[in-house]
Amino acid sequence: MGIQRSSGLMSVLAAAARTYAANLPGAQTYSDPRTEDAEAVATRLYLSILEHR
Repeated sequence: MGIQRSSGLMSVLAAAARTYAANLPGAQTYSDPRTEDAEAVATRLYLSILEHR
């Protein structure tokens, strides 16, 4: 499944991911997921997934 960037869905999903990441335990210890780059947010979310497997 592909997501067309022009649909606006990408920005909505990115905002939802940032909000979710900001609510993880210790999320704002070093930086704020709502303002850090997308790669850092993706890394946080991936590590959270691995932690709960």
